[in-house]
Amino acid sequence: SNIPPPRIFSEFNYKIKNFVLTLNTIYSFEKKGVNPRYLLVNAGFSFLYNPNLKLSIIANNINNVVAYRSLDPNSMPLPSRNIKFQVSYTF
Repeated sequence: SNIPPPRIFSEFNYKIKNFVLTLNTIYSFEKKGVNPRYLLVNAGFSFLYNPNLKLSIIANNINNVVAYRSLDPNSMPLPSRNIKFQVSYTF
């Protein structure tokens, strides 16, 4: 069947003055014969330079699990462990 397995999402944000720490997890239950269960962990750290400018470093898939967005067994898995730097400016 095309019904995805149950997933549990959690997110934690902690802000001290101009700094924000973020931790989020996704736990996906196993779907027999299609997808194994996995726990995906992501973390981020942001500095709010001013109300318009935010600098961030984000680590995705910290525990380096093989995870999929789709139930299609031929689909490409999500990227392995990676880090990105981000600059956001609003005007």
